[in-house]
Amino acid sequence: SFVKSAPVPESEPIPAIPAGVELSRLSFLVIDSVTDMRVATCAMLNEFGAGNVDYTSRSGDALGMLRRKEYDVVLSEYDLGHGFDGLYLFEEARRHSILKASCVFMIVTAERRATRVIGAAELAPDAIVLKPYTGDMLYGKLVRAIRRKARFRPIDEAILAHDFLRAIHLCEAEMEAGS
Repeated sequence: SFVKSAPVPESEPIPAIPAGVELSRLSFLVIDSVTDMRVATCAMLNEFGAGNVDYTSRSGDALGMLRRKEYDVVLSEYDLGHGFDGLYLFEEARRHSILKASCVFMIVTAERRATRVIGAAELAPDAIVLKPYTGDMLYGKLVRAIRRKARFRPIDEAILAHDFLRAIHLCEAEMEAGS
């Protein structure tokens, strides 16, 4: 198993899946223009127990797939070629409200230049996975993103419903619980 095969640095322990979340029940969309990377990522996800994995190589196809199906997790390569990138895809999906509030959106990239990575973080995907990565690294980022998304789901839903007063109250309650 990928999860058990490689050691993970002690500073980054592999978190457990939140109670009630089984990867086998989640739907995944993998977007990568490189066939070998799509195949490897899908194989890792299958190894983690994910059985419902769709994939595509182009951002236009991905937008269409996102319109037709509600995905729980989207893993998009940063560089999708032809002038489009995973951040553009993320921005368009958000702009057109085709990502459900609970969807985890992760950017996968080999781009290590600080300006690009910081730019990605400013658009607030749920996680950025730097290549090369092991199954353990992907699994750890995935689980942390799912856990964080579950924790903040009520706040996200209130914001998407434009119920900002409720969102503020939920944030205050979360801050009190965290201190």
